Amino acid sequence: KPGSEAGFYNPKRRVGRDMVVLSVAQWLLHNNKEGNGEGNSRRPVPRLLDATCAAGVQGLRTAVESPLLANLTLAVGNAESENGANAINGDDGTTPPPPSPMELHVTLNDMDENVTELASSNAKLLLLQTNNNSINPHPPVIQITQRVAQALLHEQSYEISVLDAFGSAVPLLDAAFARAPHKGLIEVCATDVSALYGSRPIITKRHYGGALFCK
Repeated sequence: KPGSEAGFYNPKRRVGRDMVVLSVAQWLLHNNKEGNGEGNSRRPVPRLLDATCAAGVQGLRTAVESPLLANLTLAVGNAESENGANAINGDDGTTPPPPSPMELHVTLNDMDENVTELASSNAKLLLLQTNNNSINPHPPVIQITQRVAQALLHEQSYEISVLDAFGSAVPLLDAAFARAPHKGLIEVCATDVSALYGSRPIITKRHYGGALFCK
């Protein structure tokens, strides 16, 4: 049951996890496109922080699936463009080099020791399965930390931050925005986000200091 013990897994949030995976993949594509427009200099591998990782499912899925989706989308787009008359050769008549594969470094964080141990076990299992899978030639880079989320967000800058708090995400927002880089991505997917859409006005008032009005 959600909230009954540390590191719970909520199967009802599967669609929400899917949305994070897809949005991060789209961000990687956009970031890669901008990087290719800056000459031959390659951008550093972007870093993602799952600030309150629980069992680590969200961060682990994103570490594997988002780069894979982004690279597949890019490969399909390049294959389609090569069928066009102007896509095979560059401006100087030469074939442009293939783009670098997109990668993502993921940090799973939680302040609960039991949670980080569970996330670490899940990460080791995932890496074992990924290393035996030829679909993804670049195994994910995953780090486990046991820190207060706000402190970690203030100390380091992450291109992508996932804020999946149990309850309100408000205590994490200030720290997340304080060090967010230009054109970074912040995913807010807490369990009470629906309160902002009018599901529970009392929670909206208590957690967000807001009131809902209907015209």
